[in-house]
Amino acid sequence: MKKNVFAGIVAGSLGLLTCDMACAANAVFAADGKAVFTITEQADFPLNKMDVASGVATPVKVAMGKDDVLVGIASAESNELYLATQHALWRWTPGSPRARWVEDAPKRVELVDVACHVPSGRVLLAAQIKSKDDKHCAFYCKPERRRPMLYVSIRYPPGDVLENPVFLPDGSFLFSADGDLWHGMLEDGGENLKPGDKPDFFNLYAYRYAPIADRNTQPGTPFETGISAIAISQKKVYVHFSRMYGSGWGSVLRLNLPVQEKGKWANLNSAKDVVRTLSSIEEVYDMTEGGSVYLCASLDGQLMYGGERSSGKYRTLFIVDDEKIKR
Repeated sequence: MKKNVFAGIVAGSLGLLTCDMACAANAVFAADGKAVFTITEQADFPLNKMDVASGVATPVKVAMGKDDVLVGIASAESNELYLATQHALWRWTPGSPRARWVEDAPKRVELVDVACHVPSGRVLLAAQIKSKDDKHCAFYCKPERRRPMLYVSIRYPPGDVLENPVFLPDGSFLFSADGDLWHGMLEDGGENLKPGDKPDFFNLYAYRYAPIADRNTQPGTPFETGISAIAISQKKVYVHFSRMYGSGWGSVLRLNLPVQEKGKWANLNSAKDVVRTLSSIEEVYDMTEGGSVYLCASLDGQLMYGGERSSGKYRTLFIVDDEKIKR
């Protein structure tokens, strides 16, 4: 394994595995921490600006590709935001009437999510690759602003559904696979790479950090629950734990962050590790209405926002400031 394992940004592919559910990052804090931008389902006004204190939602008009659909949003450098539509990546300065085109999605690929490791400026794009008869989960990494999206190889896929990536400060990342919480990192891929060479693709190294999903089967629709959104504060991981197939109940949980020794990588998934991780889980908010849930953290990790849209109405569920819950 190369020494620069924490230098990259994660992305991954599940090859020929079908995507049963695709959850895009649908909310992000404004730079001042006083508002949250959330994705809507309206073409003309693809965003709402949610005032954190009052919960009031103000529609935001942003011009992007014609007849394209906004699917993901992420913080970028210089207080800007990345916007992912199904067919392209865009960069937007809040307050501007138009977003700036960055790059089209690869051929036969539809984007479904975007994440950015702000310290390095690298971008992760979750996607679906369209084949003749189906669509398959995939991830791409844009390692630099001037380089195209690159494929990330996963030798042994951790599950049928891979989604919800979010970056830790060291460049490693958390993501969900079949409803469980995983911790991973990238290694540069390519033939005979020398120091200073740019990778042709990336390889994913990851382990199941928290087997949190409630899995079962029955003749009817399974009452299975798992992770559908992830955000991190300075000390905790926050996850939206909800029904995996179909709409319905859910709650926001939080647990400890994984801790790796600086510059090294270890699989922290022994029985003892798992018991310690699962013992740290606590419920932040219980939700039963089954609406759209927004979960995001400020760039410094000081603020955590949880919001919900149900029956066309928006409300703030909770705000966390330095791990103290305010409802």
